[in-house]
Amino acid sequence: MAKLTNHATKRSQQRGIDSDVIELLIMLGTDVENDNEADTIAFSKRDKKSLLKTLKRCVQAVEKAPYIVLSHSGDVLTTAHKYN
Repeated sequence: MAKLTNHATKRSQQRGIDSDVIELLIMLGTDVENDNEADTIAFSKRDKKSLLKTLKRCVQAVEKAPYIVLSHSGDVLTTAHKYN
């Protein structure tokens, strides 16, 4: 999680920009402006299209109630869906 300044925290709350969106911008956004002190990162049209496609797939997958079996060392041993 990126550390937000007090100003950024206040503005993100006022503007309804969730911390998850900030993380997505950092991970997947495109650097659109650059000066010597800071970078501006946003979603390009291509970024948005790709992200929305991925999120739709994730929502569909979550609706199938997936689970994983994780070893004590952190390795994923298997994956499956819960059936009720």
